[in-house]
Amino acid sequence: MRMYEELLLLVLHDEKGTPKGTYANLALAAGVLGELVTEGRLEVADDKKGTVTVADASPTGEAVMDRVLDKIASARRPRPLKSWIDRIADMRGLRDRVAEPLVEQGVLHEESTKVLGLFTRTRYPEADPEPEQELVERLRRAVFGDGATSEVDEQTCLVVAVASSAELLPRIFGRKEVAGRKDRIAALAADERLGEATRKAVEQLQAAIVVAVTAAAASSAASS
Repeated sequence: MRMYEELLLLVLHDEKGTPKGTYANLALAAGVLGELVTEGRLEVADDKKGTVTVADASPTGEAVMDRVLDKIASARRPRPLKSWIDRIADMRGLRDRVAEPLVEQGVLHEESTKVLGLFTRTRYPEADPEPEQELVERLRRAVFGDGATSEVDEQTCLVVAVASSAELLPRIFGRKEVAGRKDRIAALAADERLGEATRKAVEQLQAAIVVAVTAAAASSAASS
């Protein structure tokens, strides 16, 4: 399962099939971009902006990754990672594209309803709870374990990094419990097996999500 697919399982309410939190699409955008970086399709500059460039524009075979890769490759000018997280998060149908393979695999169930007889709303309640249960248990061992970070697989390290930044881990394990594992989470995100380019990209992803989350919270407070 791809990182962004695992993140989708974490952000969706199991029965309702709707996002649990405010920052669901930010997490999914970061997950897709993270996959493209780890596969060597994108490069993130070692600068304050974390400028993104395309290293390999050939198709990946994954619909959502190819859509994002094409979007970045066709941009008029290079943009910072923070900008791309915002743009991909706002991309129409992002959640649907990420959910499609999971529906085909029987992990999620697709339900479409009409709202006010005009708009179609699609939800993705859980059809098979086992994949998410296994994922949550994997994250639990990674975050609350005391072994070397090298004992944790690379994808789990990346999921922990993004899920932590997008405020998903406190929703799963409790804010107080996660706060006490801050150093462990930072160590997982900085694991040397991820490679220098990927670690820098993870740092930029975390920083970009934090900025977006802060801005969204400030906007919500102002409107209320």
